[in-house]
Amino acid sequence: MNIRNITNWNVLFFAAFLALSFVACELDTATGCTDPEAENYDIGAITDSGNCIYAADALVGSYAGSSECSGTLTNPGFNTSSLSFSIAKSTTLGENDVELTLPFEGEAFVFRGTVAGNVLTINDEIIGVNYPNPADPTETIVADVEGMGSFTFFDDDNSLDGPEFTMIIRNNGSGGTIEDGTCMIIGIKQ
Repeated sequence: MNIRNITNWNVLFFAAFLALSFVACELDTATGCTDPEAENYDIGAITDSGNCIYAADALVGSYAGSSECSGTLTNPGFNTSSLSFSIAKSTTLGENDVELTLPFEGEAFVFRGTVAGNVLTINDEIIGVNYPNPADPTETIVADVEGMGSFTFFDDDNSLDGPEFTMIIRNNGSGGTIEDGTCMIIGIKQ
């Protein structure tokens, strides 16, 4: 091998090294959403761009709607054609976790749930709610309220549809059921 061939190999090696270094630098600086819980998660992103979009974002807001309840849910407010309720992002849980506030009674019920795609799923219990006594509405009972069900958000008309939201209201002290039933809750995001 002569000097000229060695020099050519050195030049080729150096050029290949520079090209690979450039590609590696490009890969290291790829930016995008790095959170796997986000709708726009970028598996190739190394640096977070701060533009993550979460399923819960579409549902957050105030709603005007109605509720129609069955069973023994008889206290005022359960059956109403003018229900105003809200969904807010949770301040203590994950990015797709929300709080659904239903002002059925004097003290609003705030249920925690999780959003996946366009579905909000709730399976939560609120402990220690001041609840009107069905036997004497001038008195209150300390109650625990269990809520279970799914709501579907339709972004074409900003509607939220909860056809079967089950609530069980129990006496906080004795654990006995005060009222229970299933509610159809619908609303339009304002």
